[in-house]
Amino acid sequence: MIVGNAYEFAIELDLVEKIDTWCYGTFNFIIDGDFIPGKYVDYTLGVVIHYLKSSFDRVARQSINDLGERAVDVNKLNLGEEENIFNIDAGELDQVGVLLWLGYSGDEERLFYSGDLGQTYKEKRLPRGTVESVIRSLPKPEDL
Repeated sequence: MIVGNAYEFAIELDLVEKIDTWCYGTFNFIIDGDFIPGKYVDYTLGVVIHYLKSSFDRVARQSINDLGERAVDVNKLNLGEEENIFNIDAGELDQVGVLLWLGYSGDEERLFYSGDLGQTYKEKRLPRGTVESVIRSLPKPEDL
């Protein structure tokens, strides 16, 4: 299943095995056609989905100011010290190097993502609300 626009920003997840109430499978972010992390088939899908959605629940209780057009310091980003950017917690995916950070610039959001545990980052600009909308559209674990 793919949720979102695979040419811009989407999430691909597929159930491989269900044991009792636990669902295991593939999970990838698709950003500009690239699959991140693009490997492994044994993620606990319910856990990953829970952490992703919880990231936006936490942010709703915080005040995140506009990041604007300023450059982002990757070293500060890795330490969680970059202002006006928040971490999108991807649960188990951080164990294979996936890191996601989001900031806002007017009507856009700036997604900073890494597949190598923060050694390198790419930035993707999207209409504001895109990432949260895609994540909120993911099915509940019991619906997999």
